[in-house]
Amino acid sequence: MATYEHSVEKLKGGKGFPYINGHLFETQFPSPDFNEEMRTALLNACRFDWTPISPAIFGSLFQSVMDKAERRRKGAHYTTEKNILKLIGPLFLDDLRAPVVAG
Repeated sequence: MATYEHSVEKLKGGKGFPYINGHLFETQFPSPDFNEEMRTALLNACRFDWTPISPAIFGSLFQSVMDKAERRRKGAHYTTEKNILKLIGPLFLDDLRAPVVAG
């Protein structure tokens, strides 16, 4: 079974993959004060079935509300599931799937 250490070793043995940090969570913001109306809206949103909605829509919204230059400076870009899988497949998912495929 693949482990974090195994994945790191695979990277060291190959071309490697540089560490990327867009500093998305660098600044800490105080939690907003919720009033009763906001709480109710949040609870209603939690009851909604979000599964038919593509995450790409939220990624697009995320990118559209930020200033383009600021987004670029921070490296705050939405990454599609397809592109994420291109990266994590060879890192560890392929090893995790191998026993299942083998039967």
